[in-house]
Amino acid sequence: MRVCVFVKCLIVIILSSAWQFSSFQDTPNSDSYRVTISHPGSIEKGTSIGLRVIKDSNNMPSAYYAVVKSVYCYDEVCKIDPVTIYWNSIGEYLRYELPPDVYLEKYEGEAFVKTDYEKLDRILHDENSPFKDLKIDEITASYSRHIEEGIDAISGATIVDLDESSTIEGSSLTCYTLWHWANGSIKDKIQEITAKNISSNQLLHLLNNSEAYQSFAIKHLTVRKAYGEKIIRQMTAYSSQASKVNLNEFVKYAEGAPDDIYFNMIDALMPKANSKQRVSYLSSLRKTSYSIPNGYYTKLSSQLADYLNYQEVDLLISLIEDKNEINSEVLQNVFLLLDKEILVARRAYYFLINQQLNKEQSKQLNKFYKKNKDYL
Repeated sequence: MRVCVFVKCLIVIILSSAWQFSSFQDTPNSDSYRVTISHPGSIEKGTSIGLRVIKDSNNMPSAYYAVVKSVYCYDEVCKIDPVTIYWNSIGEYLRYELPPDVYLEKYEGEAFVKTDYEKLDRILHDENSPFKDLKIDEITASYSRHIEEGIDAISGATIVDLDESSTIEGSSLTCYTLWHWANGSIKDKIQEITAKNISSNQLLHLLNNSEAYQSFAIKHLTVRKAYGEKIIRQMTAYSSQASKVNLNEFVKYAEGAPDDIYFNMIDALMPKANSKQRVSYLSSLRKTSYSIPNGYYTKLSSQLADYLNYQEVDLLISLIEDKNEINSEVLQNVFLLLDKEILVARRAYYFLINQQLNKEQSKQLNKFYKKNKDYL
């Protein structure tokens, strides 16, 4: 990256800023938004940029783009170029472009080569880049020290070590600046705009897309309190294949429903759920403030014998204890657990010894104790 004299640099900054703002003076019918975002490289509390929307054939947002500064540099003495960054409709980075007459530079004016541009794109696609947790001072402090000590300065040399694959030698400030443009707070702004311009049915269609789109769809269906019959049916069908992240989002969706819909959803989901899903649903039931329908846990207890691990068995038995829904049917279902592996069987045993049992049940429990007393 070339260090330039103050006057020359000032001209570059002014021209870059003019290019940035004039590029959004399009036709009156074009869709554009002026959004204010936070960039960790800027000394300003908020930076206003123009965000343009690209729409699909259904007039829905399909992508966004904005022109941004290529670098927030040490002492503002760097060559600053306009870079256009593209995002998809939920704010995930897609690609970047440069005007035909613009090229990026490393320290001391060395121009990017093809492999540098390709590597920059890979860096911007990495949502878990080390730049995510770095402060710009951790780059500029080392950069300043290298200049003062007369060392062959690398504006990628930071106080913390960066792997060679994580940055471009001589251009870490540019990588840092563009990574935060591509993956920073603008993502939330884009999602807000998309959510305002998309219907609930269109959100449902996103459940057939990637995990990130699914998460976006569930979150905004929850915000909208979209609990129509069709939506509930499709959401319930989707839940069986939800990832761990989206399963949590789905549970939040269910928890936001009216109480009758909430219990009906859990009731419908339980028989087909796997162990991980059952744990999520039972955990939700345990913390709900809704009044439990009569006989609800008695009905759930009939599934106990199909439960695969201790955690889900413990959760349901704890729920039955908490709600004091103990009857002959529940006891009969818990007794079936005595034939399971010892951790599960022990949980059932300590529940049963505190209950009022008939003569036959007491005999059965005593037999279990004699056989397993060394493990209880």
